[in-house]
Amino acid sequence: MGGAQSGTDGAQSDPGGAEPHPDAAEATRSPHRTTARTKARRRAMDVVFELDQKGHYGPGALRSLLRERLAVSTAQTALPQYSADIVEGLAEHAHGIDQVLSTYLQGWTLPRLPAVDRAILRIATWELLYGGDVDAPVVITEAVNLAEDLSTDDSPAFVNAVLDRLRMLAPVLVAEIAAEEEAADARARAAEARRAEEE
Repeated sequence: MGGAQSGTDGAQSDPGGAEPHPDAAEATRSPHRTTARTKARRRAMDVVFELDQKGHYGPGALRSLLRERLAVSTAQTALPQYSADIVEGLAEHAHGIDQVLSTYLQGWTLPRLPAVDRAILRIATWELLYGGDVDAPVVITEAVNLAEDLSTDDSPAFVNAVLDRLRMLAPVLVAEIAAEEEAADARARAAEARRAEEE
């Protein structure tokens, strides 16, 4: 992955502050057009946000909570398929996506962002890099709308700037993540082989 960029060129003002739970948006009507995928993104965001708040965000935790959400009870609404696709995709590429975000936040680190913004950026980054049939402008607009509804006043512009940079670099970033994941798999196989030889 390329080196982290320094400075504040293109960065927005501090998006920190109170971290509202995504469900807080239900208390007010969003002025934005709501589609099935908009709702699916919000449901996926609930999963990502919940794990982040508990300090358990990662591939195993994402898949575990996804299994729970897919086991629908009579009191629950089924998790949309696109929500499941997002969460499973994040589980598959969690480290690479966080590395990309850490590189291109410009003047910020991922842990310093509000948890809501981290969830929005993680989901939108997966869509930009791996969403396939979803247009990049739609992904960015939906992410900005979520930030307007759920986060701080500075967050929409910040989210827009970050995602626009990633949109322009998407093919390169996908290749970089794939190379890093392949290298990580090779290291894991080598470590397993060494353990087997020692037994």
